[in-house]
This record gives sequence, C-alpha cells and structure tokens, in this order.
Amino acid sequence: MGKAFLGLKALLESEYEFVPELVMEYVMYSLIKLRLETTDRLGIRTQEPLSCQRDYVVEALRGAYPDEREYSDDGEDLVRLSWREELERIEDLHYYENTYFWDFDFMLLDSLTEDELMDSPVSGYLGIENIGDGGGKFMLPPEWLE
Repeated sequence: MGKAFLGLKALLESEYEFVPELVMEYVMYSLIKLRLETTDRLGIRTQEPLSCQRDYVVEALRGAYPDEREYSDDGEDLVRLSWREELERIEDLHYYENTYFWDFDFMLLDSLTEDELMDSPVSGYLGIENIGDGGGKFMLPPEWLE
C-alpha cells in the first residue's frame, strides 16, 4: 500500500498528467469520501478558497469559461457553466467525489485485489487495461522505494 500512497503523492505533485493506477484512484476516492463524511458529521464547510495562485486560476477560468451559464438554442439544456461556477467546483470538496473520476472501476477493489480484477473477464468487459510493464503506467522513481 505504500507504493499506492507514493504514487498518489507523485500524481498530485506532477506537472504532467498521467493515468493513475486503479489503487491510486481508490485511495484518493477513499480519502475524499472520509473527509466529506467527517466534515458533514462535524458541520464543517468543505468550500475553501484556493490558498495559492488563486488569481492565476481565476484568470485561466475567465479565459476558458463564459461570465454566465450558456444554454442550448432551445434554452433547455445547460451547455457550459460560468467561470464562477467552475471555480466553486474547484474550491468545494463536495464536487470532487462525482466530477474528478472519469469512471468508478476502482470501486471493484472493494471485493477484488488489483491482480484478480485484471485477470477477470470483468476487466475486459469494462475496458480496464493492465497498463503495467512500462506501457503507460506511472513508474515510481527507484529512490522513493529505498
């Protein structure tokens, strides 16, 4: 499990995007869920302004998102959120659980090990690929494992 935490740390500190391993997604989701349960139970707010580079983030969002929500031509469907709403999604941990994971395949790790999952027919059905052996899998620097 130590490798999962080190990989998660590397993912969070990385300047580049990479596909996290299922166990890293599982750990991150579990930490977010635990934090949300704790804050809800204690009545603590989950929205916190970004502490560093907030001006940079706001400027980037203003350039990428409209000032007001955009709807489809018939006015029925929401097309894009405003930059303020996107900022709220970044600053509020409640949004993370449902917006920062593109699927929930990692939840299968509740009942299977990662190896069992990769060897099962379910992995092919869900499109879970074993990206090991250097084929796109993030490799921890050897010095981290010493």
